[in-house]
Amino acid sequence: MPGRLDTLTGMRFVAALPIVFLHVGSSFFGWTSLRAAFGYGYIGVSFFFVLSGFVLTWSTAEIPARRFWWLRFARIWPAQALVAALVFAFLMQGRPPDWPGRAADFLLVQSWWPSSDVYFGGNGVSWSLSCEAFFYVVFPALAIGIRRLDHRGLAAVGAGLLAMLAIAPAVGEWWGLAQHLKYWLFFILPGYRLLEFLLGMILARAVQCGLRVPHPMLTAAISAMVLAGLVSVLVWASSNYGWNPSRPWVAMLALPVFASLVLTGATADIVGAASWLTSRPLQWLGATSFALYLVHQPLFRITQTWGWWPARHDLVSLAAFAAFLALALAVAGLLHHLVEKPLERRLRAMRVGLGTMAYATAVPRRQAA
Repeated sequence: MPGRLDTLTGMRFVAALPIVFLHVGSSFFGWTSLRAAFGYGYIGVSFFFVLSGFVLTWSTAEIPARRFWWLRFARIWPAQALVAALVFAFLMQGRPPDWPGRAADFLLVQSWWPSSDVYFGGNGVSWSLSCEAFFYVVFPALAIGIRRLDHRGLAAVGAGLLAMLAIAPAVGEWWGLAQHLKYWLFFILPGYRLLEFLLGMILARAVQCGLRVPHPMLTAAISAMVLAGLVSVLVWASSNYGWNPSRPWVAMLALPVFASLVLTGATADIVGAASWLTSRPLQWLGATSFALYLVHQPLFRITQTWGWWPARHDLVSLAAFAAFLALALAVAGLLHHLVEKPLERRLRAMRVGLGTMAYATAVPRRQAA
C-alpha cells in the first residue's frame, strides 16, 4: 500500500474549481448555458465529503480518539478561524448574525441551525466545515464498526447508505416540507451529509480489503465524461423544459461517478500509475485547495467592491476571471504556507494533557491526500 494517495490530492483542486465557478463564475461569464452549468458546482461538496471519509479511513491508524480529534482540530480550525474573524471584521453576508451566530461559526456548529442567517452568516462556505467537524466527532466510533465488516457487509452497508440518501428527501417531499426546510435538512444538515462521508469510509475499507479498478486511468476518463454528460443533460433539461431537480437528487446522481473517481484514483496510486494529477503543480494546487475554498468568496466580494472586475461577458471577462483565479491562488498559497501548515505543525506537536494523546506513540501510520 502506498503511503500517499497523490492522485486524490490532485483531484482535490479539480473538485474545488466547480465550487469557485458556482460562487463567482456568473459574475464573469454571461452565456446562459454556462451559467446554468456553474449552478451545479455544489456537487463538488459531495465529492469532498466522500473523499474525506475515504482519506481518513485510509490514513488513520487505530489511534486514540482524543488524539485523532486534536489532529483534525489542528488541520482545519486555525485557517478557518482566521478567515472567519476577517469576514466578521470587514465583510458580512447579508444581515450580520448575532453573537450566538458568530460563536457558532467559530465553533463550527452553525450547520445545525435551520436558518441561513446562521449557517451562511459568516464565511458562507464554512457551513461544510461544520459538517466535517461532526464527521470527525463520530469517526472513531464509526471506524471501529467499518473495520469489522467483510466484503458482503461493506456492500450491504453501502447499498443501505444509498437507499437512505434517497429515502430521506423523498419523505420530505411526501410530507410537503417548506423549501427552505428541505434545503437545510438535505443539503446543510450534518446528519444527512454524514451518509456521503460514510460512503467514502466504505470505499476505503473495500480498497484495503483488496478492491481494485481495472484500467484506472481509462476508467477515470470515462467517469469524468459521464459527469460532464450528466451536467450537460441537467442544463439542457432545465433550459428546455424547466426541470430543476433539488440538490440532494442531483448529488445522488453524481455519487456513483464520485465513487468511481475515488476508487480509480486510489487504484492508480496503488499500482503506481502516474498521471497529470500526480505532477508537482497539481500536488501543490491540491494541497492548497482547502485555503482556496476558504478565501475565494470573501476575496471576490471585497475586490468586487473595489471595482476590479468589469461587468462584461466577453473575452475581457474571461481574462478577468483568469486574473481573479490567479489572485485567489496566491492568497490561498499565503494562507496555506504562512498560517495553515505552520500552526498545524505546532498544534500537532503539542502535548495537550489528554492522557492517551501522547504524540510519540499516536501519529497516523500513513499520510494521504
